[in-house]
Amino acid sequence: MSATIDGSSWASAATPGAAHAVRGGAFIAVAGSSQSLRVVAFTIPNVMEPGTHELVPPLNAQVQDNIGDAMWMTGTSGATGTVTVTSISAERITGTFSFTATAVPGTAATGTLVVTNGKFDVRFVTAGAAVVGSDVAH
Repeated sequence: MSATIDGSSWASAATPGAAHAVRGGAFIAVAGSSQSLRVVAFTIPNVMEPGTHELVPPLNAQVQDNIGDAMWMTGTSGATGTVTVTSISAERITGTFSFTATAVPGTAATGTLVVTNGKFDVRFVTAGAAVVGSDVAH
């Protein structure tokens, strides 16, 4: 999983489970964590075929710095974005994403973050399960 965040390159770590997807009820959650513990995540409808999805509530995307306790999110203050699923199977989901996220009050975040050139190619895992094996096609 990779993207450009405010003009800087970001990529999920090349360790097992650093980027993955989870199906849960009406939604699919996709997330990736970098070596510096910056997490990029988003939710889309639990789809079975390719398509483009607007990130409007209840769907959202976020960037979280786990070290600095800062979080930016869409769905607040009119921040928006899109996720395009290009391929989906029982095992994997791939596509692209972009969004603008605003600082979440009560966190160390300020201003907005612009996320562009987002790409994901991740395995589905079971919520709460240990992730085994390499998923370096992020």
